[in-house]
Amino acid sequence: MSAVPSPAHLDDLDAALELTHALRARVEAGEFEAAAGLECARRAHLERYFATRPAASELPHALARLRELVAANDALVGLAEHQQRALAREADTLGTGRRAVLAYAVNAG
Repeated sequence: MSAVPSPAHLDDLDAALELTHALRARVEAGEFEAAAGLECARRAHLERYFATRPAASELPHALARLRELVAANDALVGLAEHQQRALAREADTLGTGRRAVLAYAVNAG
């Protein structure tokens, strides 16, 4: 790890936070392909940020951004879990409907 971060070091952390908010908006809108692209960009910023050791002077800003990032990420995980459960309920409903149609067809036939 490098001891001296580049001037853009904190910019990567800020960009990752902005991308996390944009990612949530895409997931909420059901735009999962767009969300996947944002996740790739977000990951690149985070990897670049964590590739170097922050300077002591940037630690307060970095810590604040990391806390925001963790909170936003936790909310994003919660949203994804909620949507996964909703999709599972939809799949169950579709399966029930298909079984009902099949039973009707067999009995009416």
